[in-house]
Amino acid sequence: MASKVSFHDIIDIHHWQKMQDHFAEVIKLTVRTVDEKGMAISEPSNETKLCTEVLKDSDLWLSVCRGCLLDPKLPKKDKFGTGTEIKEDIYCNRIGLHNYSIPVKIVRGQIIAYLMIGPVLVGPRQRPSTYQKVLEDKGANFLDFIDGLIEISHFSFSGIQSVIELISEISCYIARLRYEKFRLERSILKFAVLKRRIQKVFLDRLLQSLLDVAFDATNAEIGSIMVFDEKTNELYIKLNRGLKKDIVNSARLKPGEGIAGLVVQRSKPLLLDDKITAKQIRERFTRPELKSAVVAPLSVKGKTFGVINLATSNPTNKFDTQKIKLLSQLIRLVDVSLSSNIPV
Repeated sequence: MASKVSFHDIIDIHHWQKMQDHFAEVIKLTVRTVDEKGMAISEPSNETKLCTEVLKDSDLWLSVCRGCLLDPKLPKKDKFGTGTEIKEDIYCNRIGLHNYSIPVKIVRGQIIAYLMIGPVLVGPRQRPSTYQKVLEDKGANFLDFIDGLIEISHFSFSGIQSVIELISEISCYIARLRYEKFRLERSILKFAVLKRRIQKVFLDRLLQSLLDVAFDATNAEIGSIMVFDEKTNELYIKLNRGLKKDIVNSARLKPGEGIAGLVVQRSKPLLLDDKITAKQIRERFTRPELKSAVVAPLSVKGKTFGVINLATSNPTNKFDTQKIKLLSQLIRLVDVSLSSNIPV
């Protein structure tokens, strides 16, 4: 049975704050960390004008903001009586802004903190007039509110769910790693050897999570993650979904070779479809059954270590700039976690 530990027992708050700040910068949303009682652990990252200025002095603060900031254990019903059915980790307030509560778990489901993310606009945008009545009733200035609302990031339902899922995976993995370090340093085992093994497991699981979440976010049919073999300086397929075994075993590319090697060389995502005009790219796209594909570089602290490949044969489900933007956000979250100063 795992010993009961707290967030502060295993996590350096200064390192965590830096990672949280980077998360907020990538997704352009407010992020904060609270304990299981709702008390602040970290400073809020990327606070919005809407929360800190527009709503702060109005009656809406009690019914909109207070619950988002102070209560991580969110009920299945809106606590302010609208009767809206929502998930345990989502709180949709009465003016249509969503907030997400992500439990940071270590072993046996023990929760040591919650990441609170939001407010965020999810789904179709509402007309400004939608907000006017409730704002006037609560003494909030309508024009100031609309001005502040412009700063709030907008996501599709699937897009925000993909971001939340990956942040959850990353934060829980880091907490578990820190817990293992905390536990092992108090044993007689040689931690230096185990530390390298733990870091490898962390990287493998993080990349697997990225591939899984990217599939769900883009509705890809096949894909892979390729990383460099340090001995040969060649890309090989480390993880895949939907690829034949002979392709996985034989794929080896140096920088500049094939499409993946070209993406590594350029360090920029590449969208592939029937509209490709560049000869250098078109002649490398040798699978006509694939109607659309995207290849994007993976990096840590600016150094590319691999690529993610996603593709579909469905002509009605082509990749577009919105999907590439979401994929880039997911990749940057992985970069943040791998390059963060949280020692593992």
